[in-house]
Amino acid sequence: MKKILTLISAIASAHCLCSSCDRTQSNISSAIKATEIVKSIRSNTSFTLSDKHIKGSLDFTAAGNGAMALELSPAYINCEIVFVGCVFEDDVTTFATIGEHKQNIYSVFMRNVTFRNCTFSKKLNMQQAEINGHFSFDNCHVIGEANFSGMSVDDASISSSTFDDNAFFISATFNKRTTFAKTTFSQDAIFQYTHFSNICTFTDARMGGYTDFSNAFASALFDFTNARFGGRTTMLNATFIGQLKMAKCVFSDNLSITQCKLLGGVNLANAHIAKMLELSDNIIATKPNLSTISKGENCHIEAENNTSFQHIQINL
Repeated sequence: MKKILTLISAIASAHCLCSSCDRTQSNISSAIKATEIVKSIRSNTSFTLSDKHIKGSLDFTAAGNGAMALELSPAYINCEIVFVGCVFEDDVTTFATIGEHKQNIYSVFMRNVTFRNCTFSKKLNMQQAEINGHFSFDNCHVIGEANFSGMSVDDASISSSTFDDNAFFISATFNKRTTFAKTTFSQDAIFQYTHFSNICTFTDARMGGYTDFSNAFASALFDFTNARFGGRTTMLNATFIGQLKMAKCVFSDNLSITQCKLLGGVNLANAHIAKMLELSDNIIATKPNLSTISKGENCHIEAENNTSFQHIQINL
C-alpha cells in the first residue's frame, strides 16, 4: 500500500512540475522584446502581433528611416502595423529628442496603424505623429499619461477606450471622419487648438475631469449625444461650422461656451445642467433651444451678448 501511495505522489508531483513548465513556456512564448519589433519595422515588413507582452520601451523613431535635419526630422515607417490584445509593459513613443543639439524626431507612418484591445501600462506618447492612413485605437486601456498633441491623421477611430490619466490632443489634426464614441477619459481631456476637418462624434463618451475645447475648429457635425461630463467643460474662442450637438448630455459641473462661432447652431435638447451654463458672447446661426434643458437645484444660466450672423441680439 505504501508503494502505491508513493507512486501516486510521484506521478502527481511530476504532473505539477510539467504544468508549471507549460505555464512558464507559455509566458515566454507570449513575450517579445520591443527591440525585435523595431528590427521588423526597419525591414519594411507589415506585421500583426496578437496577445503579446511587449518588453521594454517601444520607440518608433528608432525604427524609421529619414534624413536627419538640425531641428526636426521625420522617421518614415513604410509598413502596416497591427497590435491586437497586446500589453505594452513600458513606454510607447513616436517622438524623441536626441543628441547634444536636442534634435527632435517624429514618426511618419505611411500605412495604417492599428491598436485593438491593447493595454499601455505606462505612458503613451504619439506627439507629432503623422499617419497617412487609418488610425484604429479601439477598446484600448492607457494607464499612464497619453499625449497625442500635434498628431496628424487621415481618419481615426478611438472608440470604447479608457484613459486613466490625462489625455492631450493639443493642436492635433483629424483630416477625415473621427470617432471617440464610448471612450472614457477618467482625468483631464485637453483638445485645445485641435482641428477636425470632418464629422466627429463623442457619443456616449465619459469625461471624468476637466474638458477643454478652446480654440478648436470643427468643419462639420460635432456630436456629443448622451455624453457625460464629470468636471468643468470649456469651449472658448472655438469655431463649429456644423452643428454642436449636445443632446441628452449630462454636465455635473459648469459648461462654458464663450466667444465661439456656432455657425451650425447648438443643440442642447434634453441636456442636464447641474451647476452653470455660460453661453455668452458667441456668434450663433440660430437660437439655441434651452427649453428642454433639465436643471440642478443650484443651476444658473448665463446667456447674454450672443449675436446672429447679422449681429442682431439674440434674447435667450
